[in-house]
Amino acid sequence: MVESVLNMCKKLILMMSLIVFSSLLFSCSTGTTTGQTEAPNYRTGSQALEMRLLNPATEDFYEGEKVEILVEYFNRGTSDIVNGEFFVSGYDLQFMNFALSPKVFSIEGKDEFDPEGANSDILEIESQSGVKLPVNSDEFTQSIKLIGCYDYKTLATAELCIDPDPYNRRVTQKICNMGIVSPGGQGAPVVVTSVEPIVKKNDLRLNIQIANQGGGLLYDRDLSNEDCFLDLDKYEDLNKVDLLKVDFSGHRMSCSPSNPIRMVNGVAKISCECKDCLSTYADAYKTQISIELEYGYRNEIVKNIRILKD
Repeated sequence: MVESVLNMCKKLILMMSLIVFSSLLFSCSTGTTTGQTEAPNYRTGSQALEMRLLNPATEDFYEGEKVEILVEYFNRGTSDIVNGEFFVSGYDLQFMNFALSPKVFSIEGKDEFDPEGANSDILEIESQSGVKLPVNSDEFTQSIKLIGCYDYKTLATAELCIDPDPYNRRVTQKICNMGIVSPGGQGAPVVVTSVEPIVKKNDLRLNIQIANQGGGLLYDRDLSNEDCFLDLDKYEDLNKVDLLKVDFSGHRMSCSPSNPIRMVNGVAKISCECKDCLSTYADAYKTQISIELEYGYRNEIVKNIRILKD
């Protein structure tokens, strides 16, 4: 009888232990994932300033009325815009007039807390007096162009395979294969599209290609915002970008051509070298490169209006 009771107690203790162990195992396995979310990738897209009309793109105004334009603007890239300027242009001064002084603006770029660049602001523009009609006209159309001029940056990073023995003179198993890479999202209108590593003895060379994919106008960042608005008809001021630095595994690379770099048909090629920065006897390895560019950028949006006789 006593032995039977002891066996029952042992079974009961074993069952309780299994229940407790299962509960602990479940709580541990689920506890490691509870509340954890993957950080959003905000370095995407090729936009910077985005402007959106809040009133109709085409709108009617009667003679004598003031034109009011409301524009919501965003920074869809990752670089902050500081002291950019909005200008109004494209209309006949005889029939309407806006203030000639620009509207200064600054807006932060997107980050892990705002991965879509949803932070925005409102620009209000109003004509200084009522619109007019040409003599003997009952209807007259005009287009008003809003121009945004600002400085912007691109920061591109990429994982690169470096092989000091590209011709396989040594018998060894390599952890990676050297080849052309395309950096991921950069969140900027000027994009690093490809990086090609070339090894010769102890030297590394990178052939880098960049492109303007933002749909706006690229210009020399040494120009003022006012020059961007008034004086961008000179070929020598357009399609220029500055290469600030190219870092490779703790080395600052020397690059050509020198700044500012001219883009032709929206594309430019850059060659960077690092002399005696490789060991001939090292195995292939992975590392990271960082490329930083800076430039002036211009975006535009147009509103069409029709002036009617009162």
